[in-house]
Amino acid sequence: MADFKENPLWGYSPPKYRKQSWAGDVSDNLALVYAPLGNKLTNFAFPREKGFKVTTDKLQPYPMSIWEDLFESQSQAQFDNTVHMYHKMSEIRDRLSINNSISAMLMAGILDPINLIPIPTAIGMGFVRSAKRAIPAIAGLTAVQETWRADRDPTHTPEEAAYAITGSAFFGGLLTGTIGHLTRNFPNKRIGEAYHQASLYDEGNPAATIKTKKTNGNAKAEEVNDLEFPAPLKISWRETLGLGRPKNVKKPAGDIPKGKGVKDEGEKLAPAFGYEKTANFTLLGRLMQRFASPVSSHNAQRLASDNGTITRNVKAGGIAIDGKGSVRLNEAKWIHARATIIRNIQDDWTKYAGDLAGEPSRTLGMPTEKWTQQIRQTLEGKKNEKLNYESFSREVFNTIALASKQNRRVGNKQLDYGDIVHDIPEVQNTARMINKEFEKAGIEGEQLGLFRREDGIEQEWTNIYKEYNSYWFQYLRYRNVKNPTTHDRFMMALQEKYMKQSLNDMEELEIFMANRLDAKERASAKMEEILDDIAERKVELQEKYDNIIDDEIQRKVNANEKIEGISEHILESIENQKRILSQLDHDYHTVGLTKKQMAFRQILIRRLYEVYGGLRSVDKEVQPKVIKGATKKQQDFLEDLYKQLTAPRTAKKQNYLDSLLKKINKPASDAQEKYLLNLQKTITDTHFTKSSIMPPNEAHYLTRVWNDGAIRDNYDMFVERIMIPFVLNNPRGKLRALLETTPNRNATKKQIDKLQDKKDEAVDKKAKEITNKLINESGDTNYDNMNGKGIARFFMKRDLDIENFKLLKQENGIADFIETDIRAITSAYFTKFGPLAEMARMFDGDRHGERMIRESIYDVALRSADEINSGKQKKFMQELAKQEDDFKILRNAVLGRIGNPATNGSASNMLVRVGMQLAQLTMMGKATIASLADPAKIILARGFGDTFGRYIKSWVGDLSERGMMRMAKQDLEVTGEALNVILNTARYRIMQADAMGNYGNRKLGKWGDKALGAIDEMATGFYNMNLLNSWTDTFKGWVGVMSADRIIRTGHQLTKRNGTPNKWDLDILRQYGLNADDLKQIYREWRKVGGEKTARGKEIYYSNVQKWKDADPDLVRKYTVAVRADQINTIITPTDADKPALMYGIVGRGAQQRQHNFFKMPLQFMAWSFGANNKIIMSSLQGRHKGQLSGMTAMLALGFMSDYIRNPSYWQQKDWQEKLIKGVEYSGLTSYWLDVSNAIEIMTNNQFGMRPMLGAENPFADDLGDRISEPFGPLGSMSADVIAMLTDSKLSDNRRASIIRRLIPYNNLFYADWLFKGAQRTIMDND
Repeated sequence: MADFKENPLWGYSPPKYRKQSWAGDVSDNLALVYAPLGNKLTNFAFPREKGFKVTTDKLQPYPMSIWEDLFESQSQAQFDNTVHMYHKMSEIRDRLSINNSISAMLMAGILDPINLIPIPTAIGMGFVRSAKRAIPAIAGLTAVQETWRADRDPTHTPEEAAYAITGSAFFGGLLTGTIGHLTRNFPNKRIGEAYHQASLYDEGNPAATIKTKKTNGNAKAEEVNDLEFPAPLKISWRETLGLGRPKNVKKPAGDIPKGKGVKDEGEKLAPAFGYEKTANFTLLGRLMQRFASPVSSHNAQRLASDNGTITRNVKAGGIAIDGKGSVRLNEAKWIHARATIIRNIQDDWTKYAGDLAGEPSRTLGMPTEKWTQQIRQTLEGKKNEKLNYESFSREVFNTIALASKQNRRVGNKQLDYGDIVHDIPEVQNTARMINKEFEKAGIEGEQLGLFRREDGIEQEWTNIYKEYNSYWFQYLRYRNVKNPTTHDRFMMALQEKYMKQSLNDMEELEIFMANRLDAKERASAKMEEILDDIAERKVELQEKYDNIIDDEIQRKVNANEKIEGISEHILESIENQKRILSQLDHDYHTVGLTKKQMAFRQILIRRLYEVYGGLRSVDKEVQPKVIKGATKKQQDFLEDLYKQLTAPRTAKKQNYLDSLLKKINKPASDAQEKYLLNLQKTITDTHFTKSSIMPPNEAHYLTRVWNDGAIRDNYDMFVERIMIPFVLNNPRGKLRALLETTPNRNATKKQIDKLQDKKDEAVDKKAKEITNKLINESGDTNYDNMNGKGIARFFMKRDLDIENFKLLKQENGIADFIETDIRAITSAYFTKFGPLAEMARMFDGDRHGERMIRESIYDVALRSADEINSGKQKKFMQELAKQEDDFKILRNAVLGRIGNPATNGSASNMLVRVGMQLAQLTMMGKATIASLADPAKIILARGFGDTFGRYIKSWVGDLSERGMMRMAKQDLEVTGEALNVILNTARYRIMQADAMGNYGNRKLGKWGDKALGAIDEMATGFYNMNLLNSWTDTFKGWVGVMSADRIIRTGHQLTKRNGTPNKWDLDILRQYGLNADDLKQIYREWRKVGGEKTARGKEIYYSNVQKWKDADPDLVRKYTVAVRADQINTIITPTDADKPALMYGIVGRGAQQRQHNFFKMPLQFMAWSFGANNKIIMSSLQGRHKGQLSGMTAMLALGFMSDYIRNPSYWQQKDWQEKLIKGVEYSGLTSYWLDVSNAIEIMTNNQFGMRPMLGAENPFADDLGDRISEPFGPLGSMSADVIAMLTDSKLSDNRRASIIRRLIPYNNLFYADWLFKGAQRTIMDND
């Protein structure tokens, strides 16, 4: 050490120090540890000095022990700062050597921040328990700290590290234990208990505590519902220290709505030591955290939660999402239905192609026998006359579609309408199976009101009416407030807006019914024209009202404008209804009306009387009688109107009637209520004819997906052969009136021809208009109005009632104008219909979530009186608008409606899409190796003891147990999770769902579309080739079996008289939505179907849910949701609950919102990281994982193994810092934080980030191309490489060859990587 301290060449000689104070010694001891960190951070502030180099001459004056740090300097200022730091460290050591104060060193250890970390977890835990848990934690943290300091301080010695680790552990444990002892009797000691729940249960699991009560002096166990669950985790420091909770806001007195101004944070995320704030990066997290609104937060969870994190209410003992799951979790049955269809298509084709008698074989779940037959067909070429796999799939579609053709024959057999028959038995069987699945979906959709049937329409109207009434009653309350505040006026304006929206919805339903009535009863062409005009206006109002927070509300609140929008809306509606009545009256006196049309006319007459004169009863027939309170002028007017409506019609009288109708412009005081009651009469009195759920003339339903490319390629023929006949058979409004026009008897041939030309031109124009609309909306994925647009948005319907078979090439002789691949049709239907059905089930028929969003925003506004009244109105409304935007984005994501139809099919979107697909094919070959830590997450969730002591032990040593496990995995396919091999969905663990942009619209030409289709097909099957699908299915299958066992076993324990259910298991199952009654009933159903005899192992209860799935559908839904949530959260699968808006390609807000694949590029492969943030880090900090220590240790071990296996030779060349960083990164314990650090390192050229802090360098930071491309994700990196290859003359041939190799699909598959690299070396060596 002498050379370091006394060498005069480098400007340091030890000064003479006086004895300093004890406090100074404490300060120096702390500085000895943290000064190197401060110096390192200071170095980052110095800019790189161009041309600066550290030469040997500069290093020579200084001791060799600091040369390495000096050599890293990138400027003279940084060089000098490093020298200064060593001066400072030497001075500190000299000062400490004077006193050698042991007590100062001990006090510094006590004040070290590392020793303070475990303190919150010690509160109330007692001395021994607190110290026992703190000592290993502090020792580990100090060891990491000392390792880092040793690399920064050359004066550091191993003895120093040993003393530091031992001292920190001893005194930190002493301090933590003391605090635990002093607070053992605090009234609020829940933080310590909550952490205890998160760490205690790794090996032994105490049973649940059951409350007891005395009955006649005897203690008696209560029901399981009284089980004590862990107390809620608090974040208030006052409450933690036992000082009590701040006083609650007083409930408003009087008749003001419940909840006004009252904040309720129960549905916010449970505290995770502050880490829950990271959820604000995601859509769901923001919706739950932005406002203290239980309704808004709860609705967001009902929409998209996967139970990966928990709320404060759940932490306090509540049931997750009220036990109903979310829309996203409940779609499991539809995923299973889709997988069932795809597997049957695969197996039936394989049996057909290979003439197999039995079931085709599979390896790791993959259809290897099918692949074998495909290879054989390819090799045999034209010699093999059987249908290939794609042709087989199309033939299945055609078979179902052609069943709607009348007088159809197959061979010599005459078929009945609807018969599904084909010469090839496998095609016929597959077609019938698929039709059955569609029929089951149709029945459920009918029950949920998704189709345009009378009962569905009545239910929809009732739901809207209930919503309207709720806002109306609230509005009346606020209107009676004498001195309304700004918040009161805001609420009234919002209520008015929502009432207008609800009222417009009800009127849309009436117009929809009137249109259907018109079509059924064949009203006049003029009536069609009027109805179409009104329908367009209603859609305009719908779009206008859709923006909840708009200028109108702000204007009314700020300028104290009169809030009377409802009256204005009703007056506009009355004007429209006058037009309908006038035309109905004209038709009544000229051509006559049907019974239903007469009923509708009577309703409208009654409506005008009531709204104008305020008749007492809507049930009385309209007649000229005295109206109580009416003036003589009003009475005379009504009598005159009545005469005109009942007298025979002439042109003169028609004009007079219209003039009378125009005078009705001032509604009565109770017009609003009368109007609503009368509006309901349209639904109940016209008795809208029950229509089939099928499109007209279709025997069997198949989703229609237009073939955009075929229509564009054959535009003229499509218009002539398909659209013009359709228009002629279905004219409406003005076109129908024109076609019904006949020439005068005295018309000349020229006049007759001119009229016919006009008709032909109008028909051609309409046909092209419809065709152009089909083409322009091809990117909308609004199959059969599933997205809900226009006047019929409440129901699924087909706009063009052309039979599917007429659009097939074998019928029209031109082309298949619709998609005929049954695999694509199945995916299109079930991925859209499933969430739609679950949305309707979850939100009482509100299949598009519109009422749900209004309800959520309303509750936020109701509770925000302080913000609005305190002058923060503008900021509040901006935040409220963000809340609405986030709800809409999340709703659209869940319903599969992400994407702007206008830009989805743009050339730029498709080019980025193909680039992102190529990025997968060239970079994700080792995705399975990167997922090696997946099994360790099972240990993290369940603990080492359960994982190995119960499950692995049973399955490794017993063949019968393994057999039951395999059967249970197959049984649990109903969860929709372990089906990745069939559905090719494991890729969504890594990346967001496929990029927007459907190929086939010829924006890149016909060959461009073919190339895009081929690349998409390669990307779809790629995750079978890299084995990630099989890997994921294996471990999700295991987790499913484990989860079912926990549910059934716990249910069994609860049914026993002296059963002792595991408290941890009860808690976790509650967090997945199952209460004690659910668990007991699940066990009973399991037992009823022979579970004890056929599905119980030595220690494990195996699932048999498919045997009792029809007994109690609601219970089955809860069961599958709980198992599915466990699978998703254990084998990390990111869902909409984990993702930010940017991952959907969305930037901006409101009218400025933009969406494009380009915006998705930076986060292309980061979906897993966002999922891990919630499901590993936050979930652990919320105390949800049973085996935290063993699980994290296993994850780290497998992370290091993963890094090694990826490239063993390169791994051996890495320094320890790089090995550490990569091992931790692949463990998954840091979610996206190391990804962020990596990006920062590259973009700042190693100035900032984790590696610079550890004294290491990112190997990619020196490359300018990497620094530029880093913000643009993997595709940006690929593009930079290509540009460099083409433009950089200094690039070596070997580097060019390496870039070319990395651009080849499949090049880095973990089992083929060596082959591609070997080929590159061979080629380069031979040059």
